[in-house]
Amino acid sequence: MCEAVWILDSAYGYDKLDIKQALEKLLQSSTFQFEAKDIIWAAVSEYGGAKVDFADCLIGRVHESRGCEPTATFDIALRKLPTFQVI
Repeated sequence: MCEAVWILDSAYGYDKLDIKQALEKLLQSSTFQFEAKDIIWAAVSEYGGAKVDFADCLIGRVHESRGCEPTATFDIALRKLPTFQVI
């Protein structure tokens, strides 16, 4: 998923809304299977409403699901996400 977002953004120049919609379609497709689909859904939802990278949203949600809340970061852009704490 992270690679798909990166390619759609950097190589093809899709905007965030189009990328979010593409991710949602992938998650709804019966062609693909995803581990921890609920975590990916949460990351996609968060990605659509924040000025951060999808990978960061996914990392935060995976860590949260494993009991690591919040995830420490030096990235000030992540201060608005509930799964991160800027140190």
